[in-house]
Amino acid sequence: MNPVRTITPARLFLRRFNRENRGAAAVEFALLALPFFGMLFAMLEATAVFFASVSLETGAAEAARLVRTGQVQLQGLTKEQIRTRICDAMFMGCDARMQLDVRRFDSFTNVDFTDPLTADGDLRTDLLFQPGAPGDIVLVRVFYVWNIATPMIGDAMSNMAGGQRLIVSSAAFRNEPFNNATLGGGK
Repeated sequence: MNPVRTITPARLFLRRFNRENRGAAAVEFALLALPFFGMLFAMLEATAVFFASVSLETGAAEAARLVRTGQVQLQGLTKEQIRTRICDAMFMGCDARMQLDVRRFDSFTNVDFTDPLTADGDLRTDLLFQPGAPGDIVLVRVFYVWNIATPMIGDAMSNMAGGQRLIVSSAAFRNEPFNNATLGGGK
């Protein structure tokens, strides 16, 4: 004897659901969209940080040239004036997030690349401006605090407190033997 099998509403629903495939593409897209867009925005963020780094290198090279050739010393340029010139060489907006540290040393062996971050992961506040005299060894460092905008990659890219990234550019050199005649100022 064959028992008659009754189809319950739940079983009928499952049977129809298994045959239906009109929304399959939408479901697949929903499953893949979040990781895809996450990776896309992460790549865009990494590209922006790279361009900011290159731009900061350009600005630091400009600042180093001004110090090395004696223009800063002979014209009496201030830290803020140098900062403005660096900002002019950069593609991104320049604000309080960009800091400058210029230190003179007696020899290249004494050059100290002090960690610019405190133990808490914040930028140090004891940055100096010592452009030096002719023949002095000078270290110019330019720091830019980048705010990471892409969620979830902040932990991977950040090296500061608050999910920020410190971008650093530096140049160490010996000042040229400049004098007033170097800049056309006579003897």
